[in-house]
Amino acid sequence: MERAMESKNAEYAEIATYLRGRFRPLNGPDDQAYAQLNTVQAGPSQEEFLAASPLPDAVNKFLLQLDAKVDALLAAMCTSSMEQDFPHTMEIHSISASKLHFTTSAPLAPGDWLESIVFFRQSGFDTASGIGKVTARKVDKDGTPFFELSFTRIHEEEREKIIRFVFKEERRLLRETRLE
Repeated sequence: MERAMESKNAEYAEIATYLRGRFRPLNGPDDQAYAQLNTVQAGPSQEEFLAASPLPDAVNKFLLQLDAKVDALLAAMCTSSMEQDFPHTMEIHSISASKLHFTTSAPLAPGDWLESIVFFRQSGFDTASGIGKVTARKVDKDGTPFFELSFTRIHEEEREKIIRFVFKEERRLLRETRLE
């Protein structure tokens, strides 16, 4: 059974990014997290699969393509349910295991409680979710409001997904910088 972790002012690496997400408003921090009730466990990454697979490369390639197609079919089937359960969209501009910065057209204010889902891939099955509080609202020079959501309740596994994403993105950016 997963343990929900209360956020403890820990400092985590934060990275600028562009991810999509969805959220639903909550009445308070103790509302039941819906996303954890319906999470599909993600398998190993493609890199992990390829490193551990004893199969020939052609079979591995076929299996990865099949996996991507199944993900696409499942995502198409689940889209309307996700939109009902999490009615608001967000565009995430930076993320860490303790908070995210995002824009949305939904009316929000500091102090609002949300359950959010971050999509690491378009398929919708590589996700992380958590409950948090809107802790800041800033407006850029174009008048676009930016919000900060600080996680107050997030399962360890969900936090680890975010940490792995940030680590992979930092590593990718370092490689790109070295190649320039």
